[in-house]
Amino acid sequence: MTHTTSKTPKLWAVIAAAAFILLITIGMRMTLGLFVQPVVNTTELSIAQFSLIIAVFQLMWGVLQPLSGALADRFGAFRVLSGGALLLVCACLIASNIPTYWGLMIAVGLLLAFGTGSGGFSIIMGQVAAQVPTHKRGLASGLVNAGGSAGQFLFAPLVQGLKDSSSCPKSAGRVHFTFGAQSPC
Repeated sequence: MTHTTSKTPKLWAVIAAAAFILLITIGMRMTLGLFVQPVVNTTELSIAQFSLIIAVFQLMWGVLQPLSGALADRFGAFRVLSGGALLLVCACLIASNIPTYWGLMIAVGLLLAFGTGSGGFSIIMGQVAAQVPTHKRGLASGLVNAGGSAGQFLFAPLVQGLKDSSSCPKSAGRVHFTFGAQSPC
């Protein structure tokens, strides 16, 4: 009985960490549309160019999901999550300091896509399922997925508030840099 009780806090910590990582990565992924008009207004980019950057991001995020899972199988989820967090920080620094077409294409279209993709469902749910007993996997899965939903819910007003309080490219960098330092547990 004590053996089961001693594992319970660890299970909740795993679930909470996984939900938090999805909160960040899904929240970051879903708020890019808030920057279309401000980026177009404050840079030399057209709406078509920035929309293409976002489209490349979404495509790369989807393509990188299975690749991130394969890398996690080979090198471990911790390394992939850590590398993804580092890429998030790099992407945000580049995006906030080089708001040109190619700067944003590299930062958002590629680096941000890989950073958020490395903390996506394929890695997170696989790790949670491996550490949670079979009879608790449904509950764990629901709670972790709720983290991703919370990211969509929380990031939109947070990004909008930061966007309204400062220049657009810098606020994107602030939001993503702040949460890019996620701790992969």
